[in-house]
Amino acid sequence: MIRRVFGLFSLAAAILVSVLASAQTAPQLKVLTPPSPEVSALGKFGLIPVNNFSGVPSISYPVFTIEEGDISFPISLKYHASGIKVKEDASEVGLGWALSAGGTIISSERERPDFPAGFPTYAADMPDAPDATTSSRNPIASFGDHYYLWGGDLSIVGDSPEGLLYYGMTLPYKGVMRHYGNFFNIGDERPPDFASDLYMINIGERSYNFVFNNEFKPVVLGDGSLKIELITTNTGTYPDWKVTDEKGTIYYFTFRQFNYTNTGGNDPYYISNRTNQSLNTWHLTKIVSAVHGEINFNYDKPMQSFIHPLPSVSEVEWVAGTSSPNVPPSRRIITTNYSVYDQVNLSSISFSDGSIRFIYNNDRQDLDNSKRLTSIEIYNKSDELQRKVQLLNNAYFNSSSTAEAGYLSNSTFMFLPGYPAGVIDKRLKLNGITETDAVGGAVKTTRYAYNEQIQLPDKLSYSIDHWGYYNGAYNYRLTPPGTVNLNSQEISFEGANREANPNVMQSGILTSITHPTGGTTTFTYETNQFPFTELVTTYQDASQNYYKASGSAIMNSSGFMNADGSFTAASGWNDKKLYIFNMVSATVSYPSHYELSAVVYENNMVLKRIRIFTTNTSSIDSSIRLVGGRTYKVVLDPASQDFYNSLQIRMQVYIKQVSSTSSYVTRTRYSGGLRVNKISNYDPLSGKTNIKKYTYSGGNEDDLPIYISQAGTDHWMEMHNTEVAVYSNGFFKRFGQSIYPFSNGTNAPYFGYKNVTISESENNDLNGTTEYTYNATGNLNLNTIIAYSNVLPQTGMPNCIIPSIPSIGGGRGDLIEEKIFRKKEGGLKPVSSTFYIYNRDRTSRIWQFLFQMGYGPYLPAPRGARVYQMYAHQFSIPVYRNALTTKNSYLYDDDGNQIFNQYETYTYDKVNEHYQLIKKTTGDSKGNVVHSHIKYAQDYTNIADNPEDLTVAGIKQMQDKHVIEPVETYMEKVTPQGASRYYNGVLQVFYANKPLVKQIQFMEITAPLATFTPSIIQNDVFVKNTSYKERINFYYDNTNRLLRQSFAQGMPVSYIWGNHLKQPLAEVKNADYTQIWFEGFEESNFSGLVADAYTGRFAFNGSYQKTLTGVGDGKYILSYRLKSGGTWQLIQNEITVNNGSYTITLNGQIDDVRFYPYSAQMISYTLKPLTGITSVTDARSVPVYYEYDNFQRLKNIRDHNRQILKSAEYKYAQ
Repeated sequence: MIRRVFGLFSLAAAILVSVLASAQTAPQLKVLTPPSPEVSALGKFGLIPVNNFSGVPSISYPVFTIEEGDISFPISLKYHASGIKVKEDASEVGLGWALSAGGTIISSERERPDFPAGFPTYAADMPDAPDATTSSRNPIASFGDHYYLWGGDLSIVGDSPEGLLYYGMTLPYKGVMRHYGNFFNIGDERPPDFASDLYMINIGERSYNFVFNNEFKPVVLGDGSLKIELITTNTGTYPDWKVTDEKGTIYYFTFRQFNYTNTGGNDPYYISNRTNQSLNTWHLTKIVSAVHGEINFNYDKPMQSFIHPLPSVSEVEWVAGTSSPNVPPSRRIITTNYSVYDQVNLSSISFSDGSIRFIYNNDRQDLDNSKRLTSIEIYNKSDELQRKVQLLNNAYFNSSSTAEAGYLSNSTFMFLPGYPAGVIDKRLKLNGITETDAVGGAVKTTRYAYNEQIQLPDKLSYSIDHWGYYNGAYNYRLTPPGTVNLNSQEISFEGANREANPNVMQSGILTSITHPTGGTTTFTYETNQFPFTELVTTYQDASQNYYKASGSAIMNSSGFMNADGSFTAASGWNDKKLYIFNMVSATVSYPSHYELSAVVYENNMVLKRIRIFTTNTSSIDSSIRLVGGRTYKVVLDPASQDFYNSLQIRMQVYIKQVSSTSSYVTRTRYSGGLRVNKISNYDPLSGKTNIKKYTYSGGNEDDLPIYISQAGTDHWMEMHNTEVAVYSNGFFKRFGQSIYPFSNGTNAPYFGYKNVTISESENNDLNGTTEYTYNATGNLNLNTIIAYSNVLPQTGMPNCIIPSIPSIGGGRGDLIEEKIFRKKEGGLKPVSSTFYIYNRDRTSRIWQFLFQMGYGPYLPAPRGARVYQMYAHQFSIPVYRNALTTKNSYLYDDDGNQIFNQYETYTYDKVNEHYQLIKKTTGDSKGNVVHSHIKYAQDYTNIADNPEDLTVAGIKQMQDKHVIEPVETYMEKVTPQGASRYYNGVLQVFYANKPLVKQIQFMEITAPLATFTPSIIQNDVFVKNTSYKERINFYYDNTNRLLRQSFAQGMPVSYIWGNHLKQPLAEVKNADYTQIWFEGFEESNFSGLVADAYTGRFAFNGSYQKTLTGVGDGKYILSYRLKSGGTWQLIQNEITVNNGSYTITLNGQIDDVRFYPYSAQMISYTLKPLTGITSVTDARSVPVYYEYDNFQRLKNIRDHNRQILKSAEYKYAQ
């Protein structure tokens, strides 16, 4: 502690009074709020990828795929096999499982939430990039060209609750220095928000990350050309989202899930504590195709119903030589962070052919006020149940006893008001999935088994490693041991064991799947690990061992001392302790005054007499410190020789660590999470087992948490008589938090491997291997680098915890090489190998800021003012896109010799912001080089709003709808002499009012062209090469379904549609869509339908009439089926149309009415929504029937006489 004394003056006294009246509040750790457990479970797939690099296998249960127009949306249950974290809550499916059936946008906070009034308020005032600042001043610290630390200028004088202050920070803004101290509220711990939150989009099986740039425009971090728009709402505080993908499909995220988070003991489960509302999750509500089709997502959100998980914990401990106003005497503060979430559950998904309903039960025991998903029901558009998927999840993983798991010694955890029994020690478990058919008859069941030999501890256990996985340690705190240097004094402290433990990490993990067929899939895992080499120093002690048996006068000894018990201390032994261990027992009773002593001599003079107890108890004396070069002697001094002879004596004299040897030792280091070691698939029909064995090397754990702050300083003043004393106290903060997914804005650290080999065998017969090589380098984790590099000075203020700076990715996980080996004569031989090359050198970057600030030192008299310190952490956010630039492929013959190689290079758009492949170059070992050029609608610029040229108008509407489709493609072959030849040009012309191809034109040439100019738009006129000729034309109905397509010089093919968006009712060759008609009575709503049909489900009985207009004059065929005398007959008539119209009039029980030109050929279909085509009637009016079982699987194919042509049988184990 440092003390400075100033003379008393009125201003200093006024400041002191102010300081004493408004005691400072020590900064707390930021409360980190993850999404709800259901959302977090799905988000885990975005944080830790499921691939060979991470060692996490793909495990899922497909439920259904919605086919809506050109939208394909799969629904599944997914399992993430990276391991179970102690604080991880189960989703509505079960622990480790996630329902993949919708979509979310999740925000992860940086500095403070963007909405409301966060980053959007400050983005327009963002300081310039660091190169503008470094031209006029030097940063306090920097790292590469990724990070800069700027300090305050002390340029402004102002008042605050602390009294008179000096503060200020100038940074360049659009080339002019600007005072950014005005953005700070003195005394407010919340800094201005100059950092965008990190957002994650999950849509079905896809995920993306994005941030806002400094123009407040969303920017995708990685591949994918999404158009992300904010939808303003009436409330004005929180927006909704509209996301358009490359196909022009629009995703609306308008269902909000709010949460309330409070620190301390204020649980927001109680209404009076609900003061801190935030929003970090938006749910997908609608998908709209750019062409046709719409999917709607509906949610159940009861009023005032909140999911109530257990609290998380933050722990802060001050490391200092003494206490001070901001370094409390207790030195350790535990803060509980409570959160509640709107209870939101996906209730149904509706689409044109039907709906999917999600059924829940409120009887869940492991998560307060949450539900469990019990079944998924699939209905057709007639509201008929097609299939039911039932979850067998009314079961729980039970925790081990609390005695085996570390707990924080804090009453908050001993008494948790408001929580029902089970929330601490239970986790929902999915034991299986049962599917029943449309009538509830047939059943197929899939069952799951888990590692329950090792039980997870209770959710509030501190027996966790750095990543939050169970490690079996008896921890009663979060921070691990460590050492800091404070004021030239080394301070060591104890702490928790946060190391990974392979013996317990597999607790609760999925181990096997039993399929309905009776087959099994089993998984074996290993803890993530890697070998590391370290220099290990082994110390040797100098020791002398003595033993004398009872009844003997002879003492046996061995060791470093002379026979008389003497030794000379080496110079290196100076100040080392001399340890004397004794354990003596008396076998004969002697008077109590009979004693045994050890006498220690130093240079022949008595140094110390040590009394030795003879009661068979051990004792160690370590009070003597040696002086190098002096001679010492240790002898025993008994009361008498007889007494000595009767004793049993064990004695050891030793000096610790008198010498050492060092050597490098390779050890295995374990990290958080699991990797798959083996997957075995057993087929009961063949009796064979297919085994995939995974081996790994070159592992990298990317990052570790930081538990110690930078050095901080506490400043305060005290009144002593007529003087004001100013004090300062240096300290560090140790800190930690419960591990949560989405706990901060950095990229989630996870383990990955440079080399992964997968060998595949069947019944122990090796068939082949595949070797993968990945980029396993870690991200640039700036907080870690700063913490361990000592590049930052002492902050000089209590707020010494550096904010979480986003890490810099650098291609971690990129596939570098794939090499395939197959079993051939003589062993495994290479079949092919592929190398991938990436380039991230010219990446655009976004520069943003995080801040630290707080009251700093007092200035000397006469002013007596104080410094309000500001630190700006300027960091870059690289925007990596399409980093893959080259692929080299090699093929080998049966002897393993290379026979062919080919390379491909890729060029992407970086100008027009669609980021698609615009050129692919292919070359081979024969010297052939071919460029494939692609030009998209977005590559045509400067188009007026309403162009008259219809081709230009078509391109313009593609741009407006964000449909990224090629307009022109062509090939360029480069001869060995370097000359270019152009060929295979294709041009797509789009409709002006719909994002569909109107015409395809081909380059018609007799020989490749020596020169070629790709199409352009000049003055709103489309200009193309004259070699392009019309080849195919397309025409669509008002719902964008294809009505006709035809070659320029060929016969048209036309289509008749019903209500279905993807499957037509009829296809007719050599006829226009205006000349044809088909009625199968499957989608008719008028009376007269009977369930006795020739094809499909319905026929018509009665008087049928249909007038066709605009069909054109000529000869036509009218055919239909008529049931007479109990049998179906084919009636076929030739019709002549003279006035462009014709009325079909039929009576009786009829089906499959077909009308088409005489020279045309019609194929008609009947189909059952959500099942498939039920019949195909060919041009001869001969049908083939398709039958399905109650699981909508093809069962029989029958001919026109209903005789079975082919049959399928599905067998399941009973």
